[in-house]
Amino acid sequence: MNAINVVNTALCIMIVLLGYWGYMQHRQKALLIIGLAFGLFGVSHVVKMAGLETSWMNAMIITRTAGYLLVVLALWMFATKRTGG
Repeated sequence: MNAINVVNTALCIMIVLLGYWGYMQHRQKALLIIGLAFGLFGVSHVVKMAGLETSWMNAMIITRTAGYLLVVLALWMFATKRTGG
């Protein structure tokens, strides 16, 4: 197991929890979306740690792309003041 993947997974979990907590405190959907995006990144790290990266390559590409697109959406919501709050 690669230490970098373990640290990245732990940080992803932390961001998921903070995104949810921030949403519960401020009711801004953008915070929840960011948490969801990092949840997807965390899934890709877990797949990598499980040694399934090669056989799940297409799923990982889709998962990471979805995560990045969710971050773009959340940033757009903040930039245009459409945070859903």
